[in-house]
Amino acid sequence: MPPLLVSMSCLSSYFITPESWAAGSQSLIEALMRAEGKGVAAALMPTGLTATNGQHILDWALFENFFTNDVRVLGEAVLLAKQALLANGTSFGEVSETFLLFGDPAMKLKNPLPRKPLGLEEQDTDEGVSLTWQEATDCDGGPVSGYNLYRRPASGGSTPG
Repeated sequence: MPPLLVSMSCLSSYFITPESWAAGSQSLIEALMRAEGKGVAAALMPTGLTATNGQHILDWALFENFFTNDVRVLGEAVLLAKQALLANGTSFGEVSETFLLFGDPAMKLKNPLPRKPLGLEEQDTDEGVSLTWQEATDCDGGPVSGYNLYRRPASGGSTPG
């Protein structure tokens, strides 16, 4: 599957005037989306000039959604990133409007990280604590090969020797 491209440089999806396009010119996003077998499946790119501090917030929020919050539907991840951007101040409205998603917003990303286990429950037993959860899956929907469990002392407690 072709990749998702995220470009945080200004004008990378700027649309060229119809006169230039008639002469064979294309914007970067047009060329990438039309390149058969070697282009991109989707892209988030700006159509104009934007403030770099807003680009930084948008970029960070987008990748936080992909890799920390486990959001795998492209349009949802972009929407949440734009909401995070706008939550940082009204001055970022132009950045939010300038960055466009090219491609299918319903596209599911194949994040190489396994999905987070859901339904974690704990139960005290005579031997300690028993943990149960719903099985996690990999990016292809198959079961993960194993789990790593970590513990930390209770707040203010110490680790047993």
